[in-house]
Amino acid sequence: MLDKSAKSPPLGRRLLLGYSLGSLGTGVYSTVPGVLLLYYMTDFLGVASALGAIVLFFPKIWGILTDPLIGRLSDRTRGRFGRRRPWLLAGAIGVGLSFILLFRAPVSADPMVGFWYVLVLYGVSAAAYSLFAVPYIAMPAEMSEDPAERSRVMAWRMTFVMAGVMVGAGFAPILVSRFGGGHAGFGAMSLIVGAFCAAAMFATFLATRNAPSRVAAIHDASFGAELLSVWGDRLFRALMLAYLLQAVAAAIGSALLPYTVTRILNRDPAMIGTMGVATLCAGMLAMPLWHHLSVQFGKRAVFAGAAIWKAFVVMLWIFAGPGLPIWAAHLLAVGAGIGFAGLQLIPFSMVTDVIHHDARRNGRAREGVYTGVWTSCEKAGLAIGPLFAAAVLALGGYVASKNGAMTPQAPTALLAIRLGISVLPAALLLLSLAAMRRFDLVEGDVGDLGSQEGAEPQRG
Repeated sequence: MLDKSAKSPPLGRRLLLGYSLGSLGTGVYSTVPGVLLLYYMTDFLGVASALGAIVLFFPKIWGILTDPLIGRLSDRTRGRFGRRRPWLLAGAIGVGLSFILLFRAPVSADPMVGFWYVLVLYGVSAAAYSLFAVPYIAMPAEMSEDPAERSRVMAWRMTFVMAGVMVGAGFAPILVSRFGGGHAGFGAMSLIVGAFCAAAMFATFLATRNAPSRVAAIHDASFGAELLSVWGDRLFRALMLAYLLQAVAAAIGSALLPYTVTRILNRDPAMIGTMGVATLCAGMLAMPLWHHLSVQFGKRAVFAGAAIWKAFVVMLWIFAGPGLPIWAAHLLAVGAGIGFAGLQLIPFSMVTDVIHHDARRNGRAREGVYTGVWTSCEKAGLAIGPLFAAAVLALGGYVASKNGAMTPQAPTALLAIRLGISVLPAALLLLSLAAMRRFDLVEGDVGDLGSQEGAEPQRG
């Protein structure tokens, strides 16, 4: 048995930087469709909001089913690239190519042509993203036996996630405007952003060739048995539900932000980008603070503080209107970014503790399966959020338009947008606190994995 009091050596900054670069790609990819895809379909392709919701929802549902399988396959992969890195390479190529095509729907008078085109391309793109994201997120759990060091990895990764989200939420709308808007603007944006995602993900594939990992372990348990075992983990379920609720809240806000800027504030769509930049800059600056607070006061308490803070900030949107000063709108974006940083860092750090706790109890390392279920939860949030946003628009009577025309909207539609970006996310954030109360793992009680059968540390 290994001495459980021994600490793993700290990971080098070059490795932390190389690993974290991939989060630029995942941050961009997970944000741009949430911010722009529904808007692109309803206001440029003429697709009804209900059909747009289907496009955003079903590819994510497919990912919910396949991500645990991808995680299990990455747990069992053997070869000179290790068990995670081959999947990183395949995902990087697939994400780049599919995203470049996603916002290039053929110009047609029939909105159903655009609907089917985006549905198929988004499904392919989401599958490629899973090939990268599931093994990528599994890697920190095997990079160190020290919970504090794993939290350090997560702080690095989440800082780069925030940078990626900033590029997606901030610069993607700016690129659309910079290249003339309309179909040409969206097409140019997709080319630049798709190439950026692929480059960032490929950089991580190269930089992690010497990262600590584990020998692929082959267990007798079937995939179904492993999946049921993970679902049966009480701690994991509580954490996953809390994260799901806040992820849905964030996705609703992202999907409704373009409508809030253009319809409620009556501002140019480029302001969507500047608000996104403000949100993510604030989040990046706040990340070290949330990490420090989690060390001082515990991760669960800090999650609660972040959720309460963000719920307060988003509720203020209910008072928004055409007279809201630009500086005030950006101040709200800054406040939301501070809360968003904590709600991203803490759950991802906690899930590595859960994985190690499971390995200590059951004698097997299942980082991939756990991570596959976790990313399924994340995708569910990214799918349910836009679905709720589209439902809010439909219930309010929002009228779709083509080629960016500002079709007049009924007062009920404007009220629905205002309530959807304020009251609904705030309620979900407060509900996440109730779910987190069931998470009672003592943070130091996670043990070492190196002594577990089939989980021998290795390099490469």
